[in-house]
This record gives sequence, structure tokens and C-alpha cells, in this order.
Amino acid sequence: MFCGVTEGLPLESNGLRVLTRIGHGRAHLKSYSAVYRSVHEAIAPQLPKGAESLARAHLLLRTHGKTICRDTQPQCHECPVEDGCAFRQIS
Repeated sequence: MFCGVTEGLPLESNGLRVLTRIGHGRAHLKSYSAVYRSVHEAIAPQLPKGAESLARAHLLLRTHGKTICRDTQPQCHECPVEDGCAFRQIS
């Protein structure tokens, strides 16, 4: 991705958590790989084009998941998308 060789948006657990919490994909599937696939299907039409944009999206999602949208004790009051977040609406 950073070299411009890979297409798509590789997600690690932090970025995946952010996307499922804001309503992309199905978070309650039985396996991590099933959740991963469901998120990728949901975001595919919205993905930016080009390696630089994909790298930026990857890093933003990862950082947001590690600092604000944490697994435990998420900082929803600091989140810029709090009003539109599906997770925030149910928590």
C-alpha cells in the first residue's frame, strides 16, 4: 500500500473497529475474517483512489482507533464523528 503496489485498504484491528462502530459492515459476525470482509464490501464504493490516499486513510483509521475509538474506554466525547456514530447511539 505504501509503495503503491497493493490495491484496497488493508485494515488492522483499530481501523476495523472504527469502521464497524460508525456503521460499516457487520460487527457481530462469528469470525474476524467475516467482519473484515463485510467491512470491505461496505466501504469499497467509498474508498479513495491512489496509494497516497489509501495510506492516509489507513493511518487515520489506525490512529483514531488507538487514541479515541479505543476498544475499552472509548473517548466518544472527543470524536469528530460522534453525532453520526452508530456505536455512540447505542452506548
